[in-house]
Amino acid sequence: MQTNSPKNIAVRHRVAACAVLLLLAGCRPPDATGDRSSASPSAAGASNTVWEVYYLQGAKIGFGNTVVRPVDRAGQALVETESVSHLKLERYGQPVEQQVKLATWETPEGQLLEFRTEVSFGPTPVTFDGHVDGDALVVTTHTQGARQETRVPWSPDVRGFRGAEQSLEHSPLKPGEKRSLRMLVPLVNQVAEVTMTAADHETTRLLDDESRLLRIETTAQLPDGSAMAETLWTDEQGAVLKRRIAGINQESYRTTERIAKAAAPAGQTALDVGFATTVHVDPPLERAHQAREIRYQVELPAGDPLTAFASGPTQSLRSLSPHVAELTVRRVRPGEVERPHASTSVDSAGPEHLEANSVLQIDDPRIRAMAAEARADETDPVKTALALERYVHDVMAPSDFTQAFATAAEVAESRSGDCTEHAVLLA
Repeated sequence: MQTNSPKNIAVRHRVAACAVLLLLAGCRPPDATGDRSSASPSAAGASNTVWEVYYLQGAKIGFGNTVVRPVDRAGQALVETESVSHLKLERYGQPVEQQVKLATWETPEGQLLEFRTEVSFGPTPVTFDGHVDGDALVVTTHTQGARQETRVPWSPDVRGFRGAEQSLEHSPLKPGEKRSLRMLVPLVNQVAEVTMTAADHETTRLLDDESRLLRIETTAQLPDGSAMAETLWTDEQGAVLKRRIAGINQESYRTTERIAKAAAPAGQTALDVGFATTVHVDPPLERAHQAREIRYQVELPAGDPLTAFASGPTQSLRSLSPHVAELTVRRVRPGEVERPHASTSVDSAGPEHLEANSVLQIDDPRIRAMAAEARADETDPVKTALALERYVHDVMAPSDFTQAFATAAEVAESRSGDCTEHAVLLA
């Protein structure tokens, strides 16, 4: 059993980062009629379904549906929500199909009791099982060859995955109104501070028409300081008919089952999420890996590049204007960077960084054997790290982009994958 360490949170955030681009998952408000109307299952006491269609950078990439129904479990009346999202796109020319399933069990008042998440973005699905135990949410993560348990601080005021939607359904926002709540974010399984700020009603483009909807800006602040921003458009009943994540140009619309499952429009080129998220250098750099130093000019349409890039021994930035900076990247080899002075305080690695978890199964016999083979008789830490790097490079097959993220144990078996698979095996 492990505590909810920074390392474990970082692992889940890496999982979620893949999911944001490749899964577009989430529980949505119920739909009582199959169109864009809404109803609350806890109030109506009947099953309700909603369908959504997903777009990324203007291309249709998938669909999802959510079913909300009343259930009886051991004599207790609960609300069960099941959501499934399907995606189909490409990564660097190779087809990728992804799926995420969410299920929650809550009281009619919206208090979360249990949840289950299954994410398929690697050879083996990753599942998260959670249940509330007093002042903690106990989350068990299952991956190939590993079971990891963490505890997240919990209180009765924290809502489940549909916390924001439930709040809007119960009491729709009015123009200029602001509301805050705490809710559990799926995949990262952390409690976020959510702020919803209503702007005004505006004519909003939907799939096949336009409608006057209320625009709501939402921000979910996670415990580690990172934030996720999203724009919602709701009708008079508080039902979300459209949402957008501007940072990756992702949109979803409430629609019918027929439209959600329909094939992409004729002539639409499959979206390649690999090429679409790559920054191309013009002209291409020749023999880049042989260079000792490369300088780039980086421009952001909004924001300061100095806050977007890290600085250290291998790269530094120099501001040229509020939105433009010069980024210098240096090749550093052993002995070229001074070690910290004896008087410098250096934090040692705590046990949470040295234990196996659901992604880095360092106790897997295959991984331990590979590490021993790579290290051989080397004892110097830097030379050992370089030996491990060379070993992983040599044993891995050419890149395969059909999977978004595999665990170290899976990579030790397949010995294939892209940059993330190289990274988890090396770690």
